Amino acid sequence: MSTEILFYIAFPNVLYVLYTYNRKSLIGSDHPYHVRLADDIKSNKHRFLKKFEAYPNKENFAYPQLYHWLLSFLPMNVYRIHFQKINLFLIFLEIVAFNIFLFQAQIIISFEPILFLYANTIFITFPFRHIHWNAKNVGLSARAPGLLAGQLFIYCVIGYGFSGEIFWLVILQFLVFAIMLLSLMTMQYVLLSLPFIAWYFHAPEILLLPFIGFGFFKLIMPEIAKKYIKGQFNHKRNYALFLSDIFIL
Repeated sequence: MSTEILFYIAFPNVLYVLYTYNRKSLIGSDHPYHVRLADDIKSNKHRFLKKFEAYPNKENFAYPQLYHWLLSFLPMNVYRIHFQKINLFLIFLEIVAFNIFLFQAQIIISFEPILFLYANTIFITFPFRHIHWNAKNVGLSARAPGLLAGQLFIYCVIGYGFSGEIFWLVILQFLVFAIMLLSLMTMQYVLLSLPFIAWYFHAPEILLLPFIGFGFFKLIMPEIAKKYIKGQFNHKRNYALFLSDIFIL
């Protein structure tokens, strides 16, 4: 790696991290929910919950808990008060993953080093990173790790689509399983995009990833997996019957 490329990567990202660290920390409406979920998992001896009192359909708790399970191992004051440090760490992982992807792309298509500066600048100045009505920018939110997982999913899809190497397919399988436990929005993105990805890359085998992932889920946590499916079905049914006219039409 040349010094020139390192500068192009570091210059915009250091400024972005300093700006993010020093700006006023706001707490969004999602924050108390995620704190409560992490607290309850911690109180449950770091085990996934079978029901959650703050969830509308508490008997069939369907909200992904992996992020909150990881948070439960941290001291309470870290994720309750110093959540900005957690968000900065996730941003750091995003930047690292993005630039690893760029390095791999440069090996294949060979572009000028200045593109690292342009790409990183666009990556960190995208408006959704800064607006306050996006929950991932205000307090604790599962959207931040979900976004990171979605980006990793795309990088691995591209790796598998253009190489056909089984290594990428295995990584994709574990990633889809983790996404299932991590983020509803990212899982919806995976489910909706997989048919198009399979068609574009002529790779029908990747359509099996969610089914195999749920098989792992069912094997490891059978009762929670069952509640997850019931809760997801109830949520989608109730949304279609009662809420879609309000929030969509």
